[in-house]
Amino acid sequence: MVASFKNTKQVTKTLSAGADTVTIPPEIMHSMLSNPLVEAAIDKFVVDSAKLKEL
Repeated sequence: MVASFKNTKQVTKTLSAGADTVTIPPEIMHSMLSNPLVEAAIDKFVVDSAKLKEL
């Protein structure tokens, strides 16, 4: 588990290095979630999960 991040780059580097868990301040979380690629992935997840409910 890793904590005390100052920016999103530190978080992504830590996760890429193999960290399983991180704690981040809300500002960094919101910054990471406002990425267009993340928004597209979340939209796809919502659509796919709705399809599973139909099964």
